[in-house]
Amino acid sequence: LGCSNNATWLNVSPDAVYLEIGNHLNIGSSAPLQGRIANMQIFSQPLSAAQLNALNMPGAVPALLKWTATNTGSATLAGTASLNTSDPYGGSVVLTGDASSEVAVGVMGLPQAQFTVAAWVYLTAVNSGNENCIFAGLINHSTGSYPFLRGLKLVVTSGGALCATLNTSGNVSTSPYDPTYAADSVNAY
Repeated sequence: LGCSNNATWLNVSPDAVYLEIGNHLNIGSSAPLQGRIANMQIFSQPLSAAQLNALNMPGAVPALLKWTATNTGSATLAGTASLNTSDPYGGSVVLTGDASSEVAVGVMGLPQAQFTVAAWVYLTAVNSGNENCIFAGLINHSTGSYPFLRGLKLVVTSGGALCATLNTSGNVSTSPYDPTYAADSVNAY
């Protein structure tokens, strides 16, 4: 926050990201999911177990972003993605694992320090050669240059583990001859 004679500055999130469900094509890479995703909600704070259990109750913590198949807003389907409105919690997007399939939900502000994701996910297969994207809001995701990952994502790894990441800088190389970052640093849950 600040001001001068002819300007006022506000402390705002520096990044807006394109939110994608089922893949992350916006950054030029593919991580297709095979299965269904419903009732995606993203919160800009950590939620307790009691708050998570009360998400469908009156007075629940408001989501930063909420997507359902029966209330898609400005979302668009790509590739072979389709909607199944009979699944629980407002219907789901059905993803076949096609590399060009996803739901482009729209733009959201990037949480700066922490986030909670609540979603109904049913996997029909795990892509063993790549991560399987539940959602991504990425500005970049690179293994060759800093800052490696700018944004947030929730994926199932090729080994089947759930992994959430927010603004990752990477790991410092152990080689004295390679002072650059070597690999993504991941917060897995």
